[in-house]
Amino acid sequence: QLRVVLIQSGGAIWSFGAHTPSTGWPFGSGCGGAYGVPRLISNLPQLGNDGFTFDVLDAAPFALCAVGIALAAQNLPLGGGCALYLQPPLLPFVTTSNVRGFAGVRLPLPVDPALRGRTFVAQGLAVVTTAPLGASFTAALRLTLGD
Repeated sequence: QLRVVLIQSGGAIWSFGAHTPSTGWPFGSGCGGAYGVPRLISNLPQLGNDGFTFDVLDAAPFALCAVGIALAAQNLPLGGGCALYLQPPLLPFVTTSNVRGFAGVRLPLPVDPALRGRTFVAQGLAVVTTAPLGASFTAALRLTLGD
C-alpha cells in the first residue's frame, strides 16, 4: 500500500494513503509492596511523536524505577505474585520516582515508515525493599506503532 507523508517546515504533517492506528492495551497484573501496585501508562505510540512517554504511577517515593521494552511478550512467574511479561532481549530505561511516586521516561519515536504496525511490549518496576522480590512490578502494555 502506498503512503505519502509530507512534513511542512512549520511542523505540520500531511499524510495520504492507508492509515495504521496507534494502539495501547494493558495486559497481565502487577504486584506491589507497602505502597501498593504501581501502574504503567503511556500516550499513543504515533510515529514522529517526539513527546511519547511512559509514566510509572503509584511507585514508592524516591524509588529507583525502570521501564523495559521488548519485541515479544511472555508470562514468566517470578514468585510473590509477580510476573515478567517482557521476553528477552529487552531494553531498560532507568529513572527515579518523585515524592508522589511518579516516574516518567520520554522516548521520541522517529518518522520511519518501516516501523508502521510494529508491536512492542513494555513493563515497569520500582525498587521497594518491602515488596516480596525487592521490587514492585506493573502490569504490561502491548503497543502498536501507527500514524
